[in-house]
Amino acid sequence: MLWAFKKKIDNQFKIGLNRGQKEEIINYFEKKHNDLILTKKEISSAVRRFITRYLLNDNKNENIDPNLNLYTCLERKFLWSNEIFSKITDNFNVLIKRYIGNFSFDLEVKHSFEFYNIIGKEEDNFILEEKNKFVGLEEKSQNNILTNASKITAKTLGIGENKGSKKGGPKMKKK
Repeated sequence: MLWAFKKKIDNQFKIGLNRGQKEEIINYFEKKHNDLILTKKEISSAVRRFITRYLLNDNKNENIDPNLNLYTCLERKFLWSNEIFSKITDNFNVLIKRYIGNFSFDLEVKHSFEFYNIIGKEEDNFILEEKNKFVGLEEKSQNNILTNASKITAKTLGIGENKGSKKGGPKMKKK
């Protein structure tokens, strides 16, 4: 879902990776899939949070060097879900470096958007599924409201025809 913010991300943080680098990232996560303590989805969530909190043009509260290694920025624990820390036995910073700083090239902040586009598909699909569930529930709720509203009649509201009144309104006493 990060593509929705693409225009708001400064170009210095949207530097692409070459084909070999992309293949290395893909192969790394495919080969290590079962051995990962941090899943690709968890890493992509942290990268997305980092981008939306620090790299959007609206968030100029921190000057971040685009040449900084990405793993050093992802060491910020608040970018990660609490569940992750229950399964980590190693030093968290060492673990981040092992997963994100272990490529044959330097994965830098300027590659954040491209890196997320490579590994974030799983998370994007999850977000879309959750959004669709919510939209489905919302539509179902709206349909229930409309159905129930159609059952409300003038009679149930106490207006309309009333015995003793020729015009259909309530019977009025004459003074």
